[in-house]
Amino acid sequence: MKRQPQDDGNNTIDILLVDDIQDARDGIQRLLSFEQDFRVVGTASNGREGVALAQEHQPDIVIMDINMPDMDGLEAASRITKALPFVGVIMMSVQDDPDYMQRAMLAGARFFLSKPPSTDQLYNTIRTVYAQYAPIRAQMERFKDAAFAPIVEEEKEATAGDRA
Repeated sequence: MKRQPQDDGNNTIDILLVDDIQDARDGIQRLLSFEQDFRVVGTASNGREGVALAQEHQPDIVIMDINMPDMDGLEAASRITKALPFVGVIMMSVQDDPDYMQRAMLAGARFFLSKPPSTDQLYNTIRTVYAQYAPIRAQMERFKDAAFAPIVEEEKEATAGDRA
């Protein structure tokens, strides 16, 4: 099921949460629920689930822990950003290590937050990354529209020719 753009008059930011610790996912989700422009579209407990849910829901933002079982956040971020270049990945870790930050950025993450982030830092980071990806989302929409336009035109011509 591909995500349908929501046209509700405001820019709702669809967010996927990926963290192996249930309490961490619940805490972030609770914080996000206080903001009207945020909507959590899914949660995952490891990188493999996160990749699958990102492909299914095509969120605007993925907030992901680095250290997880099965598939870590670095590998998952790399896969998500390659398959869905319009999705902004925000990495989180309890380890505030420059090496981790560098590895997260090389994997495709747009921002790195230390756990636990402050509420303002979390909100501002989400909105900043969302705004930074606006041109990419717009370009993807144009590509999608251009890809389907010739098919629609050919279909109309064939239908018109059948009636004549």
